[in-house]
Amino acid sequence: MTGTIKNVNSRGYGFIETPMKVDFYFHHTQFQGSWKILLARFVNQEKTDVSFDNDPTAKDGPRALNVRMV
Repeated sequence: MTGTIKNVNSRGYGFIETPMKVDFYFHHTQFQGSWKILLARFVNQEKTDVSFDNDPTAKDGPRALNVRMV
């Protein structure tokens, strides 16, 4: 799946907005890259496109796994 980073924070989690307007939660442990770079891009209001896998076992709403910048 693909989407755009909607929000991230220094506590280690964020949200991805998909083209279908569904938000996916993700934790920094699922981000495949530098969390500091992702935070800096978000603070500088740079659009960051990502690809990710849907977690089929998520019980509290859509959750992303293996998040990576594209």
